[in-house]
This record gives sequence, C-alpha cells and structure tokens, in this order.
Amino acid sequence: MLVNSWEPLDVCVFSSAYLKICAQSYDLTKLEDVNRHLSNYTLNKKDVEDQDEIVMSIDQFEEQMRERAPKSDVIPNDFSWSIHLLPKIKDIVWRALKSI
Repeated sequence: MLVNSWEPLDVCVFSSAYLKICAQSYDLTKLEDVNRHLSNYTLNKKDVEDQDEIVMSIDQFEEQMRERAPKSDVIPNDFSWSIHLLPKIKDIVWRALKSI
C-alpha cells in the first residue's frame, strides 16, 4: 500500500502481490518456536531445499485455493484474488488507517 496523503486520507493498495509463505506449518503445540508463523524470506529459506516453495504468485495462490475449495466450507470453488480477497484487504487497510 502507499499512503499519498493523511489529510485527506488517500491510500493506494496495489492489486498485485508477491506472496511469501511460511516454511513450516503453524502448530499451537510448538509455541516455543517463535519464528514458525513468520513468512520472512530470510528466516524461512534455510528450512526448504527450493526457495520457490516459500514464494507464490497470485496465479499460483488462486490455483492452490481452487484445489482446496472442494474440501473447504469457506473457500469458493471459483476463488479469485481480485474478487474474494483483494476487497477485504483494501477494507482492512482503510479501516486500520482511519483508526489512527
């Protein structure tokens, strides 16, 4: 996102993204591992053989979500980044910045 102005509030949220994926699954029984839930590339690259495993394009993300949709009650079969997720991200950004 880019904040162009605070008064009036003017924010741009980029429609494309480069997604960083955690190398390890989050596990509530392993809370002592404080880095487990972080998607920081530098922290995660040591835990995978192929660094492409911890980065994802939007197209790859949509494909993965569509593959998981039949087994999920919350992921639509026709999942689309721009339709199902981006508007929610924009709303969260807008609300967060308005609250400051």
